Amino acid sequence: MKVVLMKLFADQFILTPPLITVFFISMSLMEGKFSDIFGECRAKFRQTFKTSCMYWLPVQFLNFLLIPSALRVSFVSVAAFCWVNILCYLKSVPLPECDKNSKIKY
Repeated sequence: MKVVLMKLFADQFILTPPLITVFFISMSLMEGKFSDIFGECRAKFRQTFKTSCMYWLPVQFLNFLLIPSALRVSFVSVAAFCWVNILCYLKSVPLPECDKNSKIKY
């Protein structure tokens, strides 16, 4: 159980924040938003991270604890496919709606 919790901690709190940041910044660059590449990341990071915690912590807990090692890659692949769809939804939420839900002022 200790190893499972350490894996969950490392995955969610060490690796995930930089990945979310890179996702939003790279998407802004690919969309041609060169004037403020950090704006969407600032507005949507907190909600995306909370959603990631609610999704990935239970998924990875099940993966590390209950799923046989022969099926882990398949399990995580299906979970990642679902997560990409969630991430696409969070990316598509208009910024004014994000601003209403966050305390960040610009």
